[in-house]
Amino acid sequence: MIEFLCDYHLENGVDKISQLEYSKLLDEGNNFCVKINGKVFFEQPLFPVMEFLYFYLKWDKKHDFIYNTIESEENPMISFKRGISGWRIDSVWKQFDCKERFRVEDFIMAVEKMIDNISN
Repeated sequence: MIEFLCDYHLENGVDKISQLEYSKLLDEGNNFCVKINGKVFFEQPLFPVMEFLYFYLKWDKKHDFIYNTIESEENPMISFKRGISGWRIDSVWKQFDCKERFRVEDFIMAVEKMIDNISN
């Protein structure tokens, strides 16, 4: 199970993200965590949540999701790539090598749940 956790509060709704100037996507960094089966896979206290959501919203949900940020020289920050036995999550800042494979729907549901949580 994948979980995305964040302490950000989205004030204007997710629809407005694609309309922001790129520099506004980087205005704040917030605590962001990815857990796999309850274990912290990735955690960053100053993560550019808005930039991540911007790229997530543009993702076609069919091809690999590769999130590179201009906030770091080390990239990709988070990737979700299709493989023979399912989708694989990875990060240059991962805390462990995740061997588990997922369905694309698992990733989508985890991000959408995070969006719901930060929108309320």
